[in-house]
Amino acid sequence: MAFITDEELISKLVEATREGRLRWTKTEVTDRFASRYAGKWSLTIDMSQEPDERFASYWLALSNAEGEEILKIYPSQDTPLHALFDLARRRALKIDEALEDLLKEIEPHEQIKDEDIPF
Repeated sequence: MAFITDEELISKLVEATREGRLRWTKTEVTDRFASRYAGKWSLTIDMSQEPDERFASYWLALSNAEGEEILKIYPSQDTPLHALFDLARRRALKIDEALEDLLKEIEPHEQIKDEDIPF
């Protein structure tokens, strides 16, 4: 089995999330999202920001079926965890669905004229 780098893993998770192959759900903790797969593994991605901090901090954790954390990844220059967090958040909170509904609501509707009716 090949060694998988953090960068490769994050890249694959971003791709799978974009394509809808990885489903994220919100958790009880604000700004934390989870995904379960293969019936025995779970991913958790989190963004936290202390009141006195300027920047947010991210982490991604992989846990087994017993809930034991077996891997934790923190951001580096090569691992864009913020991109994965943003995508997971969009999917879990159904942001794109909300925006589609908004655009349908505010886009002008074409008026049907009498001459458009065939009878």
